[in-house]
Amino acid sequence: MRSPIVAGSTDQSIDIFIPVSTSGDGLTGLAFDTSGLTCYYRIGPTGTPTQLPLVTLANAQAAHADGGFVEIDATNMKGGYRLDLSDAMVSSAGILKIWIQGAAGMYPVPIEQPVGFNVQNTDKAGYSISGTIQTLDVLNTAQDVGHAQTQADIDALNDISPAEVNAECDTAIADASLATEANITALNNLSQAEAQTAAETAIDGKFNLSAGVVDADLKKVNGQTQEADSIQKSLAVIAKGTAIAGSLSTTEMTTDLSLSADGQLNGRTLIFTSNTTTAALRKQATSITSSLIVNGKLTFPALTNAPQAGDTWIIV
Repeated sequence: MRSPIVAGSTDQSIDIFIPVSTSGDGLTGLAFDTSGLTCYYRIGPTGTPTQLPLVTLANAQAAHADGGFVEIDATNMKGGYRLDLSDAMVSSAGILKIWIQGAAGMYPVPIEQPVGFNVQNTDKAGYSISGTIQTLDVLNTAQDVGHAQTQADIDALNDISPAEVNAECDTAIADASLATEANITALNNLSQAEAQTAAETAIDGKFNLSAGVVDADLKKVNGQTQEADSIQKSLAVIAKGTAIAGSLSTTEMTTDLSLSADGQLNGRTLIFTSNTTTAALRKQATSITSSLIVNGKLTFPALTNAPQAGDTWIIV
């Protein structure tokens, strides 16, 4: 997944990989004026395809030029090319889609480049946002952490002091309107082991630690409910699934997905999880060019290795 570019940035460049159409290896020797080679882009789901004319660059370290295109290193980074974006391409937040194709022997290269808000400025609603932009990698990590009980949780319970136990019990009694003399006397007579057990029970009831998960309900981000809503909506559209036996190759995969229509996931990005069975595919990403109802079959540009039944992934 590509890191976001801040909307309104100038002189932005990205590195891209162009594979050989027959093998998936890196294609070398392309230049800005290679016969048939074109670059088009559009901004957002309703943007109009617009050509980015390619121009020459002296080398991969040259100054930025809109449409600049040059091979990075034909020996050590085969298939790697630098592409200079125009300022208009990153002028507003959204998903910038770039399509490079046409040269002999190359596989068409679809690119999805996130363009985000400048979090140091004031947004359209008129309030200031601080912090950093969370990429999908961060969201994936947050999702993993939210479904795992860590050793730190257990250590924290073991390190609870008597004073902390008393404070937790006082809060629980006050919430239940039971702050009577008898209750206080009973608490004072509790042993440390009994008090710790009571506190662990109260904490487990609140955070569901015994089930191996931490229940969390994110209400605000930096005091703003809109940002929490945005994170929830982002997570809601992330699909996850597993490769199943059927048609499994470097360019297609049968899955356990249940689709409502053919083409439903076209244009989305598929990312293999960091612990998927096939080690070579871990964290590898590709764009979906075809999605079928039958067997949840997905087609995409060539991967480095064919997925196996049981490989796991998400779609963003």
